[in-house]
Amino acid sequence: MRYAQGGGLTAAGRAARGAGQAVRLQAVERFERREKNREIAAALRVGERSVERWRRAWREQGGLGLMSAGAPGRPKLGAAQVLARGGVIDCPASSERSATLPRGPTIAAPRRMLVPDELSEPMSDDVLSIIPTDPQWQPDRAAAERTAALAADLAPGLPDGAEAEIDVTWHDTLTPIDCGDNLERIGCPHCGAAIDTEWYADLLESHGEDGFATLAVEVPCCGAATSLDVLDYDWPCGFARFEIAIWNPERDWFGDEELATVGDTLGHPVKQIRAHI
Repeated sequence: MRYAQGGGLTAAGRAARGAGQAVRLQAVERFERREKNREIAAALRVGERSVERWRRAWREQGGLGLMSAGAPGRPKLGAAQVLARGGVIDCPASSERSATLPRGPTIAAPRRMLVPDELSEPMSDDVLSIIPTDPQWQPDRAAAERTAALAADLAPGLPDGAEAEIDVTWHDTLTPIDCGDNLERIGCPHCGAAIDTEWYADLLESHGEDGFATLAVEVPCCGAATSLDVLDYDWPCGFARFEIAIWNPERDWFGDEELATVGDTLGHPVKQIRAHI
């Protein structure tokens, strides 16, 4: 669910968002030309994991999935209120899910003037994602609405007065929820060796179009059979078919008690992933 854009931001903040959108739109053009993540990251001078996340948003939501919209200067709304006023909580369009989780009303975001390319600098975002500990588990719509409303209450807005934006998404397949440029190391749970992050990046890119049918994998260090979701990620990463993503919250993490409350509200234990993209 995305709020209307622009409200609560200073002129400088709006310009920075426009600059970031210009970079994302260039990325979309390169996605359509089937360029690889590594090539796009080098050309746009951004992190490769930023490109990975942008590609996932583009694949699932189209170009609007990459538009960074600011929140209006008005009181926070719960998920049900946002839906009632025309907001969006994303559900897959597949018949399997739409039978029990019909989509809410969708309003396309209006276009906004972008900063000229020669003046633009890449803008980064921080995303705090909440996912179930079981990668396959998905909640019903009512539980998702309650949990999104709780997340909105727990996550303060930005220092400039804008509210944090919250996306709620049901993924059709197992989807990587990575930590973006925060990733420092991946360790093997069997031999303890460091796993080449390029191996991980190549694996994500090779499944970028269709997601993962299974998380079973053989690690390159010792050849052990394991699962992608149990590798030792520093910072945390995960895989999920359901995600609540809070964009640019003022706080870094939820506390243990808060995370337990979020899990109780959703109906399943959860973990958090913080991405810098």
